[in-house]
Order: sequence, then structure tokens, then C-alpha cells
Amino acid sequence: GLSFLERARDRLSSRRTPSEHTQEDDWNHRQQPLLTAGDKPLALADAQPGVKMALPDGDDALELLDLYFDVCVATYKPLHRPTMDAWHKQALQNAKAERPLVQNLGYAKLSTLFAVFAVATHHRRKAETFSAHESDALFQESLELTKKETGLPRLESAQSRLIQVFYLLMTCRMNQAWFTFGLVLQITSSLGLHRRVRRPGDERDYVYRQCQKRTFWTTYILDKYLGVVMGRPQHFHDDDIDQDFPDCVNDEEMTATGYDTTADHDDCLIEAFVQNAKLARLVGTTSRKLYPTRSLPANERLEITQQLQHKIDEWYSGLPPFLSTVKPSSLIRSLQRQSVAIKMAHCHAVMHLHRPYLLRSSRTDAETNIKHCVAAALTVLRTVDHMATSGRMFHAFWWTHYVTFCALSITYVCRIQSPRIECAVDVEQLYKLAERCQTHLAHATASNSPSRRYSI
Repeated sequence: GLSFLERARDRLSSRRTPSEHTQEDDWNHRQQPLLTAGDKPLALADAQPGVKMALPDGDDALELLDLYFDVCVATYKPLHRPTMDAWHKQALQNAKAERPLVQNLGYAKLSTLFAVFAVATHHRRKAETFSAHESDALFQESLELTKKETGLPRLESAQSRLIQVFYLLMTCRMNQAWFTFGLVLQITSSLGLHRRVRRPGDERDYVYRQCQKRTFWTTYILDKYLGVVMGRPQHFHDDDIDQDFPDCVNDEEMTATGYDTTADHDDCLIEAFVQNAKLARLVGTTSRKLYPTRSLPANERLEITQQLQHKIDEWYSGLPPFLSTVKPSSLIRSLQRQSVAIKMAHCHAVMHLHRPYLLRSSRTDAETNIKHCVAAALTVLRTVDHMATSGRMFHAFWWTHYVTFCALSITYVCRIQSPRIECAVDVEQLYKLAERCQTHLAHATASNSPSRRYSI
């Protein structure tokens, strides 16, 4: 996790002779395995070899599953809650009968269970100062199970590794997350999840088909956002994709044959997920068109920016009220988290679209773009300040940390450029808010390098 400091040290120490290097120089990320180099090692991963981590049960398991589905990955829904409950029940029955936990489940499904509990345990630890050892141990068990998987890939093969990616991102193990996600991309492509065409003989039930769509679109969203965060190419191309979005149906209303048409579908928990996928598509288009390897003529850049802003505005106008106009504090816990997440994603899309114009402030046609950008940054900072001061789990969300970093960067670039650019906001209020949010970010990432770089 301190690899960015090690790289800086390497550059600074390049003039030393070999005799000047100390014994401490013999250990750094170069001694770590390729797929985890630079990442923080798992806590006590090898402390008790041969001892298996038990699955949570009883009220503890119910609390963790509720936390996972309501809060941990609010706008990513690759899993179906009743299906997870059934897998968990089977695993506990196996344990009670002293059978192998994988019996009647298989390695991938059991791995998914352990990964879900690892994610939820990590969030609970952040909120209640639990030890990191338990969540890391659950995650380690998930890893070991996926290593034992045999045969051709299945849907749960992608799901288990996808939840592992979420855990790795939450714990700032970015290198391992990147390579694990690469495997998810290959599995989803080999399963044909990017296509709506059903293969002959694939007579799966309604729940399974919806989980296929959910798994693909979760992977798609991560592909676009990880490309932005890490500055790397997108893997999915929209021209290759014709998969439908998942149906906006709550998990408990789904059956093997379809969904309950008599149920009230207002405020569906899948709506935010679908809207997140639609917005991620626009973010991906922005990255491809406005951040190309070749330079863009100013008039072409401006025209593309205006077109994409219009599409973002159309997307926003199509949001249901609980994701746009309703105050988050008046919503239930799961919808609260979704409302805040969608607000942050919307602001990020606007900042990602307009921030190049901050360095083109001599052009009068950039004023509108700068105002869009700064207004989005201000909304982010207000939201983060409210989250942090109201005791919400700002410290637990890796994506929120990145969006906060973007908003702070935009604010300070505005200050550097001032008075050459017109921000159209109360700049003193903006700067004071930025200072408070930088403090929040420093506290939230104090134990999580490389995310701590955002504050530094």
C-alpha cells in the first residue's frame, strides 16, 4: 500500500552507489507476487494454516446480509437476495451435518458467500472499529475456494470474483483488484453475458436470467469507472453490446417464472442500479471522445461537450423522485444510500466532462463549462461534508473518496487560476468547504494507502 512512496524513494536514491543501500532496501513491492505487488498484505492470512473460517450464522449473518444489500454496494446489484439466503442455508445445513460446506453448492457459490460476508464485515468494522482480521480471513477463504473451482466457467464464477473485486477496492488493494477484474471480464465475455441472444438449450428460469443481466451490467459499470480512476483503456465497447438492462423488480417479487405483476413497484431497489449503468455509458463515451490519444480541435471538443451535457441532462430528468428531488434523509436506509450514490455519480460525470476547460480559461466559450464543473464540485463537497458530520460511513466508500478528490482538485485549480476564471459561486464558501472536506478525506483514508494520496 505504500508503493507510491517506494517509487518516489527509488527516484530520489538513484544516485546512491550499491554500497550505500541499507538492508531495509531489500524488501519492497518487488518482492511481492506480480498480481498483488504494492498492495497491503491480508491481515494474518497465514497465522493459522489449515484452520477454516466459519460462515456467520444466526442474527449476525442476517445483520451482515442486510448491510451488504442495503448499504455496501447500493448501486451495484449482481446478486439476488433470496438466492443468497438459500445458498447460506445450504452451507449451514452442511456444517450442522458435518458435511463439506461445498456439498450441493460448489466452490463458486460458497466463495461468493464468503466474499459477501467479507465485504459486509469490512463495512461494519469501519463503522464500529472491528478488527480487520475477520474480514480479511473471510476474504482469504473466498480466494481459496475460487482457486479450487474446476470445469467451464459459470455465472457464479463471475459473481464470486466480482464481489472479491469490491472487497479489494474497499480495502485499497488496487493492483489485485485490477487483475481479478480482468478475469471477471474474460468470464463474462466467454459466457456471452454482453448479448441478449439466448443460446439453444439455455432454458434458465427468470431469476437466473435477471442475474445474468445484473452481473454483466455491474461489470460494465466497473469497467468504465476503473478506467477513469486508473487512467486505463475501457474493455467493453458499446458496439459489441446488445444486452438489455435488468427488469426493475425487487428481489422478493421475483420467482422462477417471472415477477409478481400485482405488487407495487414504486421505489424499486434496482432502479438506481439501472440508472447507474446508463450514466456509466455516458462516462465511458466522455472518456473515449474527450480524452483521446490525439488532440482535438477546440470547436470539435466544444461541440462534443455540449452534446454529452445534453445527454446527461436528459438522463437526470428521467430519474425517479427518490433519486433526484426527494431529500435523502426522508428515505429508508437502502434508498438513502442509493440517492447519495447517484448524486455523487451525476456530479462526477459532469466534472469528468467539463474539467479540461479549467485550463482553457482564456477562451470565453469555456465559461459555461467551468460553471458546470465548479457547481458539480460544490455539490460533492456539500454532500461529503454532510455525510462526514452526520456520522454516515463516508470512510467506507472507495468511489466516494475518488469523487471527493476530483472535487477538491477542481476547487484548488480554480483558486490557482483565479481571478482569470469566473466560478459563479461564493468562492470563500467554496474554499472553506474544501478545507473541511480535505480534513474528512484525510481521516477517512488515514489507514488506506494508496487512497491516502488523495489528501496528500
